[in-house]
Amino acid sequence: MRILDAESHLGYGVVADAGGLIVCPRFLVAPYRKVQVRFDDGRTLEGTVGATDHRYGLTLVQVPEKGLAVPEFAPPDSIQVGTTVVSVGSHRRVLGVGFLGSIGREIQKEKTRRLLELLVGFDVTTLSPPADLADVLQHDTPLALGDLGSPLVDVQGRLVGIN
Repeated sequence: MRILDAESHLGYGVVADAGGLIVCPRFLVAPYRKVQVRFDDGRTLEGTVGATDHRYGLTLVQVPEKGLAVPEFAPPDSIQVGTTVVSVGSHRRVLGVGFLGSIGREIQKEKTRRLLELLVGFDVTTLSPPADLADVLQHDTPLALGDLGSPLVDVQGRLVGIN
């Protein structure tokens, strides 16, 4: 599903719980308390921005919906360097196919801030993680800026990570 502010597409989120919890990158929703969440079937619901895990750079968004379909998670032992992965962002209506290049990387806070500034084109000091990001998966699938937060899946369609 897409995460929107009042006027535009911010990125994507992944359903984490059938009770309406959605996970998305922190910097997509950090400036907001409420966002619009548009599902693939056309429904749009107001989401409340909730708890953030700074170590992983993720935030929860709660929508008032029950019975959401939750993706199947890939078993941890199936996630290995060389695993074929697919980025499922549809911002540009393309699927990106590639491979996992490394697992468990750490990205230093300052490097994360500089990378985000390059991606979004403005000062992101207030959006940057307060600590280093840990346990990051590195892959080589192509992404567009609007695909951030989209699911990264294996060839069986099981969730491996969040872009």
